[in-house]
Amino acid sequence: MAIYEIIVFFVNRASQVIDLVQAVMQAVKAISQGAVGGAAKLVENALVKALPVVIGFLASLLGINGLAKKVQDIIKRVRSKIDSAIEKLLKKTKKAFKKLFKGKKGKAGKDKKEKEGKFTQQDRTAGLAAFEKEEKPFIQNGGISQKDAQKVAKIVKNKHPIFKSITVVDGKDSWDYQYVFRAKVDTPTKKPELSPQIKVGNRIESKSSGAISKIISFDQSKDLITLQTSKTVQKRSKLSIFAENLRQGKLFITDKPEVPEEVQQLEQEIQELLKDPLLKPGPYAKQSISSSGPKVSKDESKKMQPIGNKYGCHSTGVKEPGGNGTWIGDHQPPTELINHGLASGPQRLYPHSWSASGRQGNKVKQILNKHRELNKLKEK
Repeated sequence: MAIYEIIVFFVNRASQVIDLVQAVMQAVKAISQGAVGGAAKLVENALVKALPVVIGFLASLLGINGLAKKVQDIIKRVRSKIDSAIEKLLKKTKKAFKKLFKGKKGKAGKDKKEKEGKFTQQDRTAGLAAFEKEEKPFIQNGGISQKDAQKVAKIVKNKHPIFKSITVVDGKDSWDYQYVFRAKVDTPTKKPELSPQIKVGNRIESKSSGAISKIISFDQSKDLITLQTSKTVQKRSKLSIFAENLRQGKLFITDKPEVPEEVQQLEQEIQELLKDPLLKPGPYAKQSISSSGPKVSKDESKKMQPIGNKYGCHSTGVKEPGGNGTWIGDHQPPTELINHGLASGPQRLYPHSWSASGRQGNKVKQILNKHRELNKLKEK
């Protein structure tokens, strides 16, 4: 009989049993997903649905009819009070959560304000100390250039947001970092000391070229120096580079007498003429013989012929010598240039065509004419 009652119970209460199972499954799923608030409500519903089912099941086994209905009515009356209590509990929990998250939001707002300018004295001290630290890689000769000081200002500002702005200004004997966080303050940094050789009127000679120029003016704040290279030509250079070349000895103060512009002009013209390709072994110079003296001997002339026939003129590459049909032995460097101190070194003989040899002779004459003119000017 008990088995019959159980079967009848489940047939009559099938929908309630299914609801109970679904309520339990939903509660378990909510808890596994971390939705604790929703899970509490689902567990409550599952218990509410479970009570009439369990009580009804026990009543069926004991043969008590209508008990489940009576108990359910009692639970419905009590449930309103339970719902009210749960609602109050949820409201308190909601307020607690709001307070918790409000505190976190306030902290984030505080961080934002600090980023916008609310810093401690420690932040200011660290920012000021950064100038000296960041300058070290840029210091040369005990000081720093304006360009490098500007780099330092940018680095410090990026690393220390306490600074609203940093500007490099000229403080006469130093580059000053003019910064703003709460007040405008100047922090001086020493400029590199200029060599006493850098003085208006001093004449500077280049060690490599021998060129002489005179200092006309210089401006340390702009890192510029103006040099006069001739009566009509002035040249501007970076003062910092000029000072470094002086320090390394690439430039030096000279006491040589000032060279007249006409002399400088002639010297430049002669130097340009000496660059002519006819005055050095040409691009077709494949073979040569040593020279025994300023004039080509018969034996040397004889040795030139097979070389010229094989490789042609060393300057132009032509295969025919021209003239009387024989190759001319060309002294390199040219003898006349050596005799006047315009060239030096051991001489060798190269095959030359008559045409190239004639043009080379004219070039040498042109150089020697200017050289004589130059000597006359220097004698005055």
